[in-house]
Amino acid sequence: MPFRSGLRRCRKSVVVLRFVDDNAARAQVDTMKPVVIVAGVGPGIGTSVARAFAAEGFGVALLARDSARLAKRHAELIAAGITAAPFIVDLADAAATRNAVEHVRTWAGGDPSSLVYNAFVVQQGSADQLDVEESQRAMRVNFIAATQLTALVAPAMRASRTGSLLFTGGGAALQTYAGLSSLCAGKAALRMWALTLAEDLAGTGVRVGTVTVHGRVERGTAFDPDDIAAALVRLHRGTDEGVEIHFTDSAAMSTSTM
Repeated sequence: MPFRSGLRRCRKSVVVLRFVDDNAARAQVDTMKPVVIVAGVGPGIGTSVARAFAAEGFGVALLARDSARLAKRHAELIAAGITAAPFIVDLADAAATRNAVEHVRTWAGGDPSSLVYNAFVVQQGSADQLDVEESQRAMRVNFIAATQLTALVAPAMRASRTGSLLFTGGGAALQTYAGLSSLCAGKAALRMWALTLAEDLAGTGVRVGTVTVHGRVERGTAFDPDDIAAALVRLHRGTDEGVEIHFTDSAAMSTSTM
């Protein structure tokens, strides 16, 4: 399959932005050092990324749309002793996305040091019969919101000459799948944009990387979310594996140095 775990259908946009558990989160901020925004938090890659970056000393800002699922993920991380705060936001909405970053800055007391964009939606249907409104929403979540979040956090990273902008993609970026043209288009756009971003930011001190997952995310397989999160941490630190790391059936990882 070309997409990751936590699949959800594309639905019409409902603008939601809420900072959950405000008092508890503010109590944690005094001890926080760097902050990573994890956009798209489910039980797979998103949660594994939060844990992996927390192990690197990060506080974690969790961005997701589903309030109940986000609350569960947040509670699990807090129980593990991880400094984290949940932000309910519909990434299909530009204003809500912009406001979410401002709330993260308020909570963190400054600009985030890293962004991991892991959000996606699936719009199914024949390429010639897609609903235009749903297609626009899908393209925003699968691609455009990543560019918006980058534009919001990259200036501070450029100024400090440090930080990382990281993205997760799928095999749909490189291979066609009948009935999933919208996902293929969004992931292809995200991949090529991220690779170009890496060239644009070369020499600035800001690291850019993308992980392309060519199968269904599942623990104990070649697509284990903990392994994918570890790859994203390596891209954040700086690695000679290249800008893009692939997870495939035939080999756990192969690299691209585009």
